[in-house]
Amino acid sequence: MLRVLVIAFVWIAVAYYLYSPLPDNIGEPWKVRLILAATKIVNHAVQFGAYVGYDSGINITRKLLPIVFRLAAYEDYANELQIDSAIYDGIPVRIYRPKSVLPEELLPGLVYYHGGGWQIFDIDNYDKILQKLSKEGRMVVVAVEYRLSPEYPFPVPVQDCIRATRYFMQNAAAVGADPTAIGVAGDSAGGNLAAAVSYDLSYGHREKHPIRFQALVYPMLQAFSFRTPAYLQNEGVIQGHTSGLVFVGCWVTYLMGYHDIDISQVARNQHTSTSMKNSEVGRSVHHEHLPEKYHKYTSDESQSTYNESLAGMFQEALLNPLYCPLMASDVSKMPPTLVVVAEFDVLRDDGLLYAKKLVDAGVSVQTIHLHDGFHAVFSYTRLKIGRDLVADFIKYANDKLRS
Repeated sequence: MLRVLVIAFVWIAVAYYLYSPLPDNIGEPWKVRLILAATKIVNHAVQFGAYVGYDSGINITRKLLPIVFRLAAYEDYANELQIDSAIYDGIPVRIYRPKSVLPEELLPGLVYYHGGGWQIFDIDNYDKILQKLSKEGRMVVVAVEYRLSPEYPFPVPVQDCIRATRYFMQNAAAVGADPTAIGVAGDSAGGNLAAAVSYDLSYGHREKHPIRFQALVYPMLQAFSFRTPAYLQNEGVIQGHTSGLVFVGCWVTYLMGYHDIDISQVARNQHTSTSMKNSEVGRSVHHEHLPEKYHKYTSDESQSTYNESLAGMFQEALLNPLYCPLMASDVSKMPPTLVVVAEFDVLRDDGLLYAKKLVDAGVSVQTIHLHDGFHAVFSYTRLKIGRDLVADFIKYANDKLRS
């Protein structure tokens, strides 16, 4: 009897972790479910570890979640690359350069900022995808090891990225990169940092040679409204990848560092005042700027309540382009831009709204809409959608850097 109970328990546990409901058009569903199962196991381990006092939730997450990335990305080109570590204006970086090119040949350069909600992940976790970009794109890739929140809240991470990027632009030839052919890129929170760096280089610290492009992969671009159609439509659609509260928590921690704020209030947009919601800048995140098919996923914000104390904490940051790049009053000087959005992602509308704003300002924009995609697929090269996206990314980068 005990053996039967054990076997039954094991089967139930396997079924629980392996089965996740998915939208009908998700490709390679069982590969996706394996990735989601690993994510679910990590999330439960984090909760248990924090509950028993092993460590804080953020520290356990930093130790365990990278396992999922390592399982989902498998290609290794280390033997075909020269990989070096360096310090750029006080900021650690890792430099990738193909060995197949002559030492004196100057290659295009790409500065990459990793994702992770400004709280988790590092260059090591992104090593495989960075190798792939350098080897298959035949370019020098510089990955920035910016400091993380909550230990180092805004603006420290973005300032780290600006400093390292400017140093590279000024000294690119020293590592075999062409200073006239440099782009910046990032995914998720890294997409936010790429857009913020681009804004700074376009409106603040103007370098001798402007960056050729910015590539933003499912970027986090605004904390003004967490009631966009994408947040309302996609909550929980992909288990472990589309929790709006997780992203809200990342935004709050990025700004506040360690805090005791009730993020559920922020998720209900109680951090934005009524006057801001009804202002021109508030209208910039309105669903009317999105494709009509998303208009049914709406929430009337014009008369919603707000927490005055909470709104006071956020008001200045919400309009700061280095924190919320989408809210910049002028984007006409921004470089050519690639925006990648995933249909089943609460961040989808951030990218769509930003792309429209750039187009309206006369900026060259290419949008890749992954209609069968979800958050983090850029790093999941075991999936066809991930490999195809990386190939499209590299094509766009080379078109801009080698033209």
